[in-house]
Amino acid sequence: MTGDFFLTTWIFLGMRWLSENVLNNSIFWTIFVSTVILRIAMLPFDIAQRKNLAKQSELSPKYEELKKRYKNDPNKLNAEYQKLLKESGSSTLAGCLPVIFTLAFLFSFIAAFRFWSYEQNIKILVDMKQNIQVAEQTGEAPEVSETFLQAKFLWINNIWQPDNGFKPVVMDADDFFGSSYDKQSKIYKATKDLIYLRKENPDVYKKLEKIFYDEQEGYDQLNAEQKERKFDEAKMEYEKLIEPLQNKYKGYNNGFFILPVLATLFQFLYAWYTMKQQKTNDASAPGAQLGKFTMYVLPVMSFFFCLSYTAAFAIYWTLSSAIMLITNIALSLFKFDKEKSAVTSK
Repeated sequence: MTGDFFLTTWIFLGMRWLSENVLNNSIFWTIFVSTVILRIAMLPFDIAQRKNLAKQSELSPKYEELKKRYKNDPNKLNAEYQKLLKESGSSTLAGCLPVIFTLAFLFSFIAAFRFWSYEQNIKILVDMKQNIQVAEQTGEAPEVSETFLQAKFLWINNIWQPDNGFKPVVMDADDFFGSSYDKQSKIYKATKDLIYLRKENPDVYKKLEKIFYDEQEGYDQLNAEQKERKFDEAKMEYEKLIEPLQNKYKGYNNGFFILPVLATLFQFLYAWYTMKQQKTNDASAPGAQLGKFTMYVLPVMSFFFCLSYTAAFAIYWTLSSAIMLITNIALSLFKFDKEKSAVTSK
């Protein structure tokens, strides 16, 4: 297994343990506490980056001299600048590390929240199956799953759907299963992953298999025609289970694009402030292209990721981006400016 999978597993299991054992199943506070813990763990890297940027900023005049001296020899210019960085104890790699870590955690958290979303959707379906069975016996309307009701957050009706004005509150059958049987049901594969990740209590996921798949015949062993028939039956059963939820939120969409916009804004402000601290407008300067990627590409990526994935992930990414910005400003104001003043006064 890859390192990304282990990181994803650690994040998923950690957040779920925190939610179930410490924070009374509060999804928002679990995300908030997890984000703060992660940013505290990343603080040494933030400080190292700040020190590295300060050193590189001090080298800007010398870099300008090297540019004039070796304007016709780019290779020599780069070699001399690397030598200058080494002598000052600075490194271009140190400037790349925060972006590498940011991307690594970005994709790992996307995967972790996808697992968590699958788990919660499974619980909702199991609840609705039981509620519908009770309703058939009593003749009353089936109750809405308590797990589903807990997924509401402020303006977002379902935290396991995107904060997106074009997305329904309840995931439709095609999104839940996939559009064709030959790719195999997404939730069926996710069930297997979740059983692996939660070996101590796989019963709830096996209940899902009993809802959608024959107990005696595994989906993997069916031929193409049987798979197609079973797939259609599963989608019909799914639509039956979510009908009370769809009726409750008929005419509603799941959000207003607020979290994707906020995440994009905070990512841009963080990158802009970081670039501002470097005090250089030279597009050819080392690290300039990385700075452009951080300032323009990463915020755009953030917008589309938050628009496409769960609102739970968008909450995490918005909080993380905001904390990164605040940390960057605080490090600049309360640490490095003081160090610079002390050096200047000598």
